[in-house]
Amino acid sequence: MQNAEAGPSTAIPQQSTQTAPSVLCAPLNPLSSTHFYSIEYPGYVQPTSVSLALERLGGQSSVDSAFKRTGGKTASVIELNLRPGNPFSHPIPGEVVATNNVLLKVVKRRRKQKDGQPSVGEYTVEAVGVIPKTTRFRSMVDYQYRPDPDDSVTKLRYAMKAMDVEGILKYNIQEEKEDYTVADAPPPMDIDPLLTGSYSGTPMIKNITSNLRLPPPPLFSRQGVPHLFNYKANPASVVTTVVDEATGEEKKRLINRMRWKGFGPIAINFSDKGVPDKPSQVIEEQRSQADQKVLKRLEELFQERPIWTRTAIFNQLDSHEVREIVNSKFLLPLISYVFQDGPWRDTQIRLGYDPREDLQARLYVRYTLLTNELV
Repeated sequence: MQNAEAGPSTAIPQQSTQTAPSVLCAPLNPLSSTHFYSIEYPGYVQPTSVSLALERLGGQSSVDSAFKRTGGKTASVIELNLRPGNPFSHPIPGEVVATNNVLLKVVKRRRKQKDGQPSVGEYTVEAVGVIPKTTRFRSMVDYQYRPDPDDSVTKLRYAMKAMDVEGILKYNIQEEKEDYTVADAPPPMDIDPLLTGSYSGTPMIKNITSNLRLPPPPLFSRQGVPHLFNYKANPASVVTTVVDEATGEEKKRLINRMRWKGFGPIAINFSDKGVPDKPSQVIEEQRSQADQKVLKRLEELFQERPIWTRTAIFNQLDSHEVREIVNSKFLLPLISYVFQDGPWRDTQIRLGYDPREDLQARLYVRYTLLTNELV
């Protein structure tokens, strides 16, 4: 209520009988500006094995250079080699990614209690710095390769790594044998017979192991996504039977029916004795498929002069005749051959004609346009 004598009404503040709760704030601790780099090593690392872990990562210099790079993701990669010193070991790639982590130092102290009471642990946490970069190994587990140590390629790789000149000179290409599979002895350990292919002590299926020489590649891809290659047989390949000339044994071979057959002219060196007087067997088999009009026209041109260049021949023919020569590819080889070197290099020469024995052949010698010297 208001008092009449008090004049105009005024609001008199009233004090609340309840007290405001006290606000508890955590103390502010300054964050150190020291930068640390983190490596999520995919294995157990003890204080005594830190040097061994660094060796698996390529050494301290390799780790420092990877963290100092400022390029993209592919530029900052650390490779973990679980078998250092083995050139055939497949390394595990680790990517350096940007992070905003804080490194905490946790100290645990135990305070013993009297009267047989359990000890009480006291923890002290201190932020010692930030972690702007972290190396993570997220790639899929890949196969490891262990080639035959007695193989010539394996010995050559180790000799190249050790700069062993004598070992490099001893390398020779071995003859490829076709013993791609070998039968192994029964496994020494006790395994279920159904898994080994034997039952009741009688082997049903021999233990076959691949003997194919497939050395690992010198470099491995860093692509971690599996590819679906969808391997399929070549529809143009057919199985044929061939006879080994050395042993007389019949073997199966895959022959590509649609493989490209070369129809180039016979090429000889300038120092070779004699010249070919007929085309090769492969070219001769195509004579029945040749355009007889174009073939006769070419024979007439080579009777006029024994040596032509391709450009000079094309200038004597119509466009459809030139197109037929280019598409068929075996018309010129039916009546001419070429020199690989010498003064008549890359010219079409009539079969059976030797320009080295004819003085008039000097008229068809090729000259350079710049120096006007004999080539």
